[in-house]
Amino acid sequence: MSDKINDIDLTIKEWHDEWKRNRDFVEGARSIKGEKRRTKYLPREPGLTDAQHKSIVARTPFFPGASRAHDGLIGLIFRKPATIAAPPSAATILETITPDFLTIDDLAEEVTSEFLITNFVGLLVDQPVSSGAQSLADAEKSGARPFVAVYRAEAILGIEPGLIAGRVQIVRVRLQDDDNAIRELRLVDGRYTVTIWMRADDGSDYIAGPTITPTRNGVPINGIPFTLVSSNRRFAPAKAKLADVCDLNAQHYIASSNLAQCDFFVSHPTPYLFGPAKVAELSLAPGAFIQGEVKSGNDIRIGMLEYSGTAIDKLAARVAKLDGDMAKVSSRILAEEKASVESAETMRVRMASENAALASTARLVSRKITDALKWVAYWLGLEEGSISYEANTDYGNAALTKDEITVRASLYTSGVISKDAFLDMLIDGEVLPETFDKEADADRIAQEVADRPPVDAALPPADEDDDAA
Repeated sequence: MSDKINDIDLTIKEWHDEWKRNRDFVEGARSIKGEKRRTKYLPREPGLTDAQHKSIVARTPFFPGASRAHDGLIGLIFRKPATIAAPPSAATILETITPDFLTIDDLAEEVTSEFLITNFVGLLVDQPVSSGAQSLADAEKSGARPFVAVYRAEAILGIEPGLIAGRVQIVRVRLQDDDNAIRELRLVDGRYTVTIWMRADDGSDYIAGPTITPTRNGVPINGIPFTLVSSNRRFAPAKAKLADVCDLNAQHYIASSNLAQCDFFVSHPTPYLFGPAKVAELSLAPGAFIQGEVKSGNDIRIGMLEYSGTAIDKLAARVAKLDGDMAKVSSRILAEEKASVESAETMRVRMASENAALASTARLVSRKITDALKWVAYWLGLEEGSISYEANTDYGNAALTKDEITVRASLYTSGVISKDAFLDMLIDGEVLPETFDKEADADRIAQEVADRPPVDAALPPADEDDDAA
């Protein structure tokens, strides 16, 4: 247990630098090249002035590898709607499930983003205190309804598990609400309690407010409604999914700077003058002028110092290799591979493996969100498991080709598959939208058939002679 309420557990604190690094590279050039972190990711070499270092940073290109990987993974998971199960009474609450009124899909996207960046994010289900017994509609109007609050990794000060009735449960959580408030959640004698600590006016320490014991229908709660979203089952941080991409992105940025410096020197030859005069300046920096003294004779030599060597090619190869490495560890999102590079079978196996890894992430996040929604259902007086969330795990991103559609159509026309099965194939193959309603479309077709004029109504009237005949 920490000595002070605002102490960060050491097992958490040691990850802060890596989380900050990951966030900066996902956010991109603005964070990496900003004044506060300019020398952190591109150290200033001894002898360089601040102005010279700023110039180097300015001309160093930044490749947004981590942000592309992040956005690509989020895009794949949320490219198709999630499966949400909830009774009608909870539908409106899921449309404003967070304290700042985000939808359940927005919540899932935020949690997934945080999971990829830190692999350590908390979900707290909080029920504002009501003035008494209320209907669900009245509770919504008054704000006395459950919300799911997201706590970033840096806001989690400590998590302490314990063994309760033979089961591992969280018995204490400390969360930084803002710069001046810390929320302490405890399980005391099987009862959930909440204490808000506020920073003293002089900023020296935190002072505990009254301890609240939340209840539902007058009965204390026997668990802390906090869910940790992490792949580590020990309630401790672990390496984030994007950590390797961010590490390679950092190396790529330094390598790009070295290459940019070489390009700068190559494009700025240094003039020199040697003659019967003292050295006025001696510098190899681009834009400088070298003047030296010849001790014997009166010859004057004038020329240009130009770069020559193979270092640039090696640096360019290094940058290209890092490009490829980032692509490999981020499921090929960063680069487009030509089909000729891999056989169809190799590509199929690789994509299946990568999709399985991504699906595992989606399932973990979905399971944790569903755990939080169990507390929402509890507050609403609904049955456990009546609200659930399941993110998309289908990452095939290629629509059916014309030939593939023709093959499936032939299966339908020949009676091998039903019309419903054929339509399902078109929906799965992204030929028809996922919102396509087969029953409604069948009704429209039936109505169109009913509205058509009879076939004989379109024929010209018969001649009287024909009738006589």
